[in-house]
Amino acid sequence: MYLILSLKGAGHQVGDFGAKELNPADDYPDFVIPLASAVARRSVTRGLAICDSGVGTCFAVNKIQGVRVA
Repeated sequence: MYLILSLKGAGHQVGDFGAKELNPADDYPDFVIPLASAVARRSVTRGLAICDSGVGTCFAVNKIQGVRVA
């Protein structure tokens, strides 16, 4: 929540693609694929995904045509 408030305080519009509650059955693709798809459609300008190592997120997002992540 701190990051969202900080970004909004800096004048950015923020959309949250993250989990609203803990669900042990969900996984990072459940969140990063919709985020990357929104970037590809240009519904959002940029996306920020925060995870443990970032490796799986990079693999998943880089499969979306028109979007690249590092």
